[in-house]
Amino acid sequence: VVGMTLAAKGRQLLGDEDAAAALPYLVNADRSFDRCPTNLTSSLDNVGLLQLDICRCYAMLGDVTAVDDAEARLLRAETSMRLDAGFLRAALNAAKAGKTLPPRLIPVARLKLLQAVARRARGLAADFADARALLQGLSVDPQPLLSLGASKVQAVAALRRAEGNIDMAA
Repeated sequence: VVGMTLAAKGRQLLGDEDAAAALPYLVNADRSFDRCPTNLTSSLDNVGLLQLDICRCYAMLGDVTAVDDAEARLLRAETSMRLDAGFLRAALNAAKAGKTLPPRLIPVARLKLLQAVARRARGLAADFADARALLQGLSVDPQPLLSLGASKVQAVAALRRAEGNIDMAA
């Protein structure tokens, strides 16, 4: 419970673009999760998402000294997500075909983007193509639902859930 509370506070600060304030909350949340039995935390998506949030803070702060830690965290996040290669390939193909992707792929897009950023921070060639394709597939135009009275957050969430279908989203 402590880990989830600290993570929520860190995400709130991260949402306000305050990575410097968010990072201590997120790191302490991770420490709290580390004290839990592995059989409990291994089934929680929160742990993998937390790793992505910590790496996002590092990237926002431009902290290249944290690359080793970031890569370890990204590996932990990827393991936690239990990504199936076939599922990822299908999602990438759908995105490249111009289809709107479901919101469950948001963490995967963040993972791919942060992996490329970590490689670039190491001075290695970084391929941003998969992250770019996933992010484009997650992009939706909320304008039609805004005109119906929805807020931007509501419109984007509804369109993503409906995989871009405006009628279903409405």
